[in-house]
Amino acid sequence: YSDLYQPQDYYDVNRNYLAPSKGKNYEIGAKADWLDKRVLTTLAVFKAEQQGLGTFAGLDTTTGQYYYSGADFTSKGVEFEINGRIADNTHLVFGATSLSLKDASGANTYQWVPRRTLNLSVDTRLPLVTPISVGLGGQWRGKTWTTDSYTGFDVHQDAYAVFNAFARWEATDHMQVKVNVNNLTDEKYI
Repeated sequence: YSDLYQPQDYYDVNRNYLAPSKGKNYEIGAKADWLDKRVLTTLAVFKAEQQGLGTFAGLDTTTGQYYYSGADFTSKGVEFEINGRIADNTHLVFGATSLSLKDASGANTYQWVPRRTLNLSVDTRLPLVTPISVGLGGQWRGKTWTTDSYTGFDVHQDAYAVFNAFARWEATDHMQVKVNVNNLTDEKYI
């Protein structure tokens, strides 16, 4: 259990800052070690209740500024993660999240927040050249959509995945040289 307190930098229709969002977070889970405690798995179920979270409320046509109002939301979900050394020189992180997000009336809200996500990161030291490591990581996000506040048009984003890679050379005990390549497949997304 934890209390939530989040200062906000959104303005209301009168150009006053919104009050901080407050709420409660509940989480319960289980952890397990595997492979002689080299790998940790976690499974958690969570629920968060937030009051007064800044939510788009309109556009002031005289100033051209967006304004917001406080709204209440409940999010529920489950998270699963695997983290650790699956071999002597190989480290893995894999995570999956499933989420529901409802407003005070019980309707789905914040549709641009993906309801399903997967994360993966794996890196390994090359066995013949130990000061060199290579890695691959990425994230998959489920379909999202929103209504553009200015035009009123729906904007859809299909599910997509973005993959990144790196190579690292430990030149000395105090210096590393690293090369990153982001979005390997040149995925287009909003």
